[in-house]
Amino acid sequence: MRIAIIILFLVFTYISGIAQTVTKKNSNSLIEATDSIGIFYKALFKTLKAGYLDRKKVDWKSLENDTYKSLESYNTFESSLKEITNVFDKINATHCLVYRGNNRYTATRKPISKDSYSVEWKKKYDSKPSFEVKVLNDKFGYVMIPGMVFFDNSAEKS
Repeated sequence: MRIAIIILFLVFTYISGIAQTVTKKNSNSLIEATDSIGIFYKALFKTLKAGYLDRKKVDWKSLENDTYKSLESYNTFESSLKEITNVFDKINATHCLVYRGNNRYTATRKPISKDSYSVEWKKKYDSKPSFEVKVLNDKFGYVMIPGMVFFDNSAEKS
């Protein structure tokens, strides 16, 4: 999954570099935005179809048709990026991220209250633990990767 995210990030970076539009108030700006949007989402779907972990469970044709229909309402490339969240939500891609400048596009996350965690977990997390791996009861693998769970999911924390 990490490879898919890296590939997605690289493709997005590449595509955003070639898909930049000049936001002039002339007749060409809408055409340029439409071209940029199409190029970007074509690359996004190609990347997801190749690297998304649950790609075989997704009805790609339906998803793409719905997405391209929604994209018709956007006038600029920048505003069309909001549609990434809808794509990720529809395929339950909760571990996929796209960054553009200071903006981060991801699936809609349900906030997890700090009260949902056990007292032991909160105590351990508050102690700022390091990376930890162990086997529990001789049959369960336990891996703690600090920094993977945030109570504040703002872009500054990632």
